[in-house]
Amino acid sequence: MVDFQTGNIVVEPKTEERYIEDASALQKKIDSLPQVVGTSARLKTSGNFRYKEKEIGATVCGIGPADEAFVTGLEGGYNKRGIPEQAP
Repeated sequence: MVDFQTGNIVVEPKTEERYIEDASALQKKIDSLPQVVGTSARLKTSGNFRYKEKEIGATVCGIGPADEAFVTGLEGGYNKRGIPEQAP
């Protein structure tokens, strides 16, 4: 387990590519290595959010909550559907 937002190794798409082809198969291959304790795949994109006359740019990150909790320890920040929970 890693106590950071990213792990020891980050796999990204090749230059000029937007995503990794068959990312699930690659993740299974990486998971099968004896040195690997766990993996967590993410989908990341950026965009603009607009409400009335206000607009803000943001990065949106999609995660698998169970994998993410195991790998990075972020389990306290998301509910069962992967939506961030409000701090008390």
